[in-house]
Amino acid sequence: MTPTIPRDRPSLAFEVAVPEPWYESYARPVLSPGGDLVLLSGGWDQYAVAADHPALVAVDAATGAVRFTHRIRTLRPGMTECQIGLPVARGGRIGVAIYQWDVSVAVHWLDEQGALVREDDLAAGRESELDVRAADSGIKLWLQPLGLAGDSYVASWIYRVVRASHLQCRAIRDGALRWEAKGRLVGLSDDLLLLETDPPRPQRRELGAAIVAHALSDGGQRWQLPPVPVRQQRVRSPVGIDGDTFVFIDRSRRGDALAAREMGVLELAVAEDSEDWARLEDLWDRDHPLPGDEVVALDVASGTERWRHALPASAHSVVCARDGVWVVADAPASASDRRATLCRLGGATAVSRPLPLGASTVVAADGELLLLANERELAAVTSDERAALRWRIDLPADVRAEGPVVSDRLLGAAAVTLGDGCIYLRRDDRLWCLRGSGV
Repeated sequence: MTPTIPRDRPSLAFEVAVPEPWYESYARPVLSPGGDLVLLSGGWDQYAVAADHPALVAVDAATGAVRFTHRIRTLRPGMTECQIGLPVARGGRIGVAIYQWDVSVAVHWLDEQGALVREDDLAAGRESELDVRAADSGIKLWLQPLGLAGDSYVASWIYRVVRASHLQCRAIRDGALRWEAKGRLVGLSDDLLLLETDPPRPQRRELGAAIVAHALSDGGQRWQLPPVPVRQQRVRSPVGIDGDTFVFIDRSRRGDALAAREMGVLELAVAEDSEDWARLEDLWDRDHPLPGDEVVALDVASGTERWRHALPASAHSVVCARDGVWVVADAPASASDRRATLCRLGGATAVSRPLPLGASTVVAADGELLLLANERELAAVTSDERAALRWRIDLPADVRAEGPVVSDRLLGAAAVTLGDGCIYLRRDDRLWCLRGSGV
């Protein structure tokens, strides 16, 4: 099944109540490989009182009927907070990563009828070593923790307080551990895994993360992007792997300019013996416009750079599609039209135009249409130079959210998934299906 955006104006097919996710990053609906199930993760916090809780619900993609609910019991009374990542599915199996506060990190594997097939305890006998126990309770599944490739699955978690990350590669068939490393999962292909690693603690004030490519089979290192200097914001935002290309946002030019701006304004203040900071900043900005972010594409196998394109300002959201990489970026400070910019990038091509839907997030693209969402509306526009509006509808809720793939939270996403001529949207405890009349 190739997901496509409905060509005609869709209408509401169904609305169903579902469990609330533990965080908005994990609200995105996930379709089973056959497209017949919509999988939604649950979660709860320390104020929950029930003895067991929904970790996952599977909804019929055509009718909205609940097929099954996977519940788990509280492992320790009084400590009921539970973090649940997005589910993954392949070959009749559904996996979901579950962290019970200060108790365990596990992956539950279900069949397509919802029966529990296996539970992989990722830290069995090593809870203290891997920051699962004997530490203050923190967020472990800070970014999407599961990925599937070949006959392996990858589980990744982070202990946020001490910035310790861990990743394991295991066999899908029986859960056997194959190899492990320090780092956070940021990309996965058929034979390579990309992880983000922090420098040693003494260097963390000066250096940010490195990105390292490992062979999926044995964990052997293939190539590396070295650490980058720490700036006011994170300098590098991984977007992910699309086919044989790894895409990320590079903010190094912008970060260097912001650092130079801080020093330059101070020097102006000394030279003019003035503390009128607003005037001094305006004076500096007049002659030193901030550069935009850059979008970079690397060859996954070798790590060599394929292309790099400068944006007019900072990036807000990114999707990779068959016709290139689509980015929503701020309008440059010098622009007379203050609308954000929609950019299509790829190879030697870079096309920019004013964003046709204000304050929006790019959600999906299918080669012909582009799907955009703002706080109140969802719109489909053509992906050619005209960006012609195909249809536009009101949303039942604001479905924009933080994306679990990007660990620095500087790029937005939406809790929206495309099916076969359908659009599935989620906000808190509601799932909506929009369907075009041609389906």
